[in-house]
Amino acid sequence: MRNGKSPGIDGLTSEFLKFFWEDIKELVLNAFIDCIQEGCLTPTMKTGIITLLPKPKKDITNLDNWRPITLLCNDYKLLALIYAERLKTVIDKIVNETQSAFIKGRSIHNNVRLILDMLDYQSILESESLILFIDYFKAFDSIEHNFLFSTLEHFGFDKTFCSVIKMFYTDIYSYVSLNPGLTPRINITCGIRQGCPISPMLFILCTQLLAYLIINHPNFQGIHFFDYEFRLSQFADDTVFFLRDKSMVSNALQIISIFSKASGLRLNMKKCELLSLYECIDTEIMSIPVKEEVKYLGVKMVKDEKQREELNMKERIDQIQVSLNHWLSRDLSIFGRNLLSKAEGISKLIYPCQSLYIAPKNVRKINSIIYKFIWRNKTYYIKKSQLVKDYNRGGIKTVDFEAMLGTFKIKWLKEFLSKPDSIWYHIPKSIFKKFGGLNFLLKCDFEISKLPFKLSEFHKQVLYHWKMVFTHNFTPHCATLWNNRVIVSNKKSLFNQLWFDQGIIFVHDILDINGEILQLQDLKNKFNFQCSLKDYTKICKSIPVALIQLIKNIIIFSNVQVKLPNLKIRELRITEKQCDNKYLNKAFKGHIYHDYDRKIKLKILNNPTISEKHWTFIKWPITPKVKEMQFKILNNYYPSAETLRGRFGFEVDPCDFCHENPEQTEHLFFSCPVSGKFWQDVHSWLNNKISDLEQFTIEDILIYNSKLTRDISLLINLIIIMGKYHIHKNKWKKQLPNVNCFKNEFFMFLSSLNFVRRSNQTVEEICHAAEMFLIL
Repeated sequence: MRNGKSPGIDGLTSEFLKFFWEDIKELVLNAFIDCIQEGCLTPTMKTGIITLLPKPKKDITNLDNWRPITLLCNDYKLLALIYAERLKTVIDKIVNETQSAFIKGRSIHNNVRLILDMLDYQSILESESLILFIDYFKAFDSIEHNFLFSTLEHFGFDKTFCSVIKMFYTDIYSYVSLNPGLTPRINITCGIRQGCPISPMLFILCTQLLAYLIINHPNFQGIHFFDYEFRLSQFADDTVFFLRDKSMVSNALQIISIFSKASGLRLNMKKCELLSLYECIDTEIMSIPVKEEVKYLGVKMVKDEKQREELNMKERIDQIQVSLNHWLSRDLSIFGRNLLSKAEGISKLIYPCQSLYIAPKNVRKINSIIYKFIWRNKTYYIKKSQLVKDYNRGGIKTVDFEAMLGTFKIKWLKEFLSKPDSIWYHIPKSIFKKFGGLNFLLKCDFEISKLPFKLSEFHKQVLYHWKMVFTHNFTPHCATLWNNRVIVSNKKSLFNQLWFDQGIIFVHDILDINGEILQLQDLKNKFNFQCSLKDYTKICKSIPVALIQLIKNIIIFSNVQVKLPNLKIRELRITEKQCDNKYLNKAFKGHIYHDYDRKIKLKILNNPTISEKHWTFIKWPITPKVKEMQFKILNNYYPSAETLRGRFGFEVDPCDFCHENPEQTEHLFFSCPVSGKFWQDVHSWLNNKISDLEQFTIEDILIYNSKLTRDISLLINLIIIMGKYHIHKNKWKKQLPNVNCFKNEFFMFLSSLNFVRRSNQTVEEICHAAEMFLIL
C-alpha cells in the first residue's frame, strides 16, 4: 500500500497501519477471516466517501466533466489488494492482448501506435475502412453487479473468490463530500468503486466479454492489413472498433447495444467519433460524426504526419516555455532549475514522444529551451556534455532530449524484437518483411533514404536512432547483398525475397572460389532455384566493382568466416535485460557528446583530476545554494573577480577581504590572510575536540579532504564545505568571515538535522559523528 493516500471515513492512513503493524496484524487478519466466513464487511469497510475531481480542460459547470473517486478505509483496501494480487497472476491469460490497461507488461502506447500505423500505411488498404471511437456514460459507475458476478463465474473463478467479490459489493453505501459536510447516505447498487484496488481488473474482465462478442461475431468485418484482421482495440473503457467500410457502423452499434443491455453500460453517442482512412465525403454515418482529427488516449490523430506532430507538440512546447519563464524570476540554484526543467518541462513530452515522430527542429528547440532555462538565458559556463553526466561524474543529470527520444525509440525496437508476433507489431512486422524482416535489416549497412519501400517517419526515426548506437564493424567480406547502401539500383538498395529465401544473404554467396560472380546457371545449380535473367542482371550490375575486388582479395588471401553482426549496443546485446533505458540513455549521450566519458580537471592546483568521491557532496543534507557553490568551484566557474575578468574582460577590484591581491578562487577560499586566519580558527576549534587533526591544505579546502579516517571524514568535509559557504556569503555581504558566527550557523544546522536524523543513513552518520566528537 502506498503512502500519502487519502484515508476513508475512519481516518486511519496506510502509514498508521504500517507503523503499528506488528501490534495489530493478528487483529486485522482475524477481522478479515470473520468477514469472509460471515460474507459481510464491517460498517466502515462498506462505507465510501465520494470526492469529485474535475477532468482537465473540461467545462466544470457540466456534471459529466467530474470524475467520482471513492475514498475507502485502508483495512478494506488491504483486503481488496490481497485479492487483486491473486487476480493479477491469471488475468493476462484471460484478457485478450487487445486490452492494454491494468495488466503488467502491456502498454498504452501500443494502442496509440496501432492506429497511427494504420494512418501512416493507409495507402496499402483496398477497402474504404473506418475507425470507430466509442464512449460510455460513466463506464465504471454503470456496470451491473449481477453482470460482474456472472462474468467471474463464466471465467471459472472458484466459489470462494466469487463470494469475496460479492461481499465487496453487498449492502455498500457512500456519502458525497461537499464543502462543507457530507450528503445523506447513498446505497450503491451498481458500478465499481474508483479507488478500490481490485476495481480496474474487475472492469476489464467485464469488457473482455465485449471483445469476445466482436471477435466472434459473424456479421462484423474489421480492417485487413496484410494477412490479419483487426477488429478492436481497448484501453480500459476507451474502445476502438476497426470497420471494413461504413456498412459495418450499424453492425457495430447493434453489437454494442447487446452488450449494453447485459452489462448496464450506456453508449454516449455525443462523444462517439469516426475517423476515415480514405477520403470520405460523408460528414456523419448513423448520427456519428466523421472527423479528420480525433483525440484518442491524449494524442491528436490525423493522417498527415507533419500536421500530427504540429498538433501534438506545438502546444506542449509553448506551455513548457511559458512555465519555465515563470520561474526565471526566482533565485534558484542550478540544481533547482535543473529539477524544474524535468518537472515542468521534459515531463510534458515523455508521453507523446513514445508514440510520435519528432522532427529534428523540435528536438533542437526543446533542448534549447531547457539549457537556456538552466543558464537563465545567460552565458553557458559548462559544456552540455558535462551537465548531462551523473552526479558522481560531476554532472547534474540534465535531460538531453535527443538522447531521451532515442532511448524511447530503441525501447520500441526492443519490445518489437521480444514480441514479434504480437498484434501490436503486425503492421510494422509486415512492412519490414519487405527488407527481409526487422532483425535482418538492423544487421545490414543500410541507408534509410535508399530503402526500396517508403517507411513512416516514426519507423524512419527508429532506424535512425538504431544507426546512431549500433556497435558494428562492417567489413567488405561480410557485406550483405540486400539493404546495402553501396549496392543500389535506381538509387535504391536491393532486396529479392526469392533469393533471400534460398539463403543468399551476402555478396560472398554469389562469388566463386576465385572471387568472380557466378554465372546464372551456376548460381541456379548452387542454390537449386529458378532465377530470371532480368533479376540476375539487375543484382549483378548493382554491385560495385571495387567492393567485389576487396572481397576477392580477402577470399584469395584469407580464410575468414562470413556472418551477420550481433545486435549490440556497446557491450550488450539489445535483447539483454541489462540493456535498459538507463544504459541506452548513456549510450546516446556518449554518441552525441564526444567528450562525455572525459573526466574533469581543475584548472588550478596543477590540474588535478576530480574523482567520484569529490562529488559526494551532491547527496549531503545541505542546501542547494551550498551545493551550487561547490559545484561551481569543481567545474571551474566560481565567479571570483579574476574569473569574471578573464571571461568577460571586466575591470575588477582586488580581494574583498585583504584588498591587496587579485581575487582568484584559490586566493579567496584559502590563500587570503583573512581566509587563512578563518581556517586556522576552525582547525583550532576542531583540534580541541578531535586530537591529531592535520592542518588543512588547499586541496582539502577546495576539493576534498581524503586523509581522514572513516568515522570523521563525512563530518569534517561537511564542516569544510559549510565553512567555504560562510566565506562565500561574507564576500557578497562585504563582511569578514568569523569563526564564532560560523560555529553558531553550523550548530543551528546540526540541530535541524537532529529532527530528521532517521530519514537516511547520511544524516544519521553526521549526527552520530557530531555527538561523538563535537559533544553537542
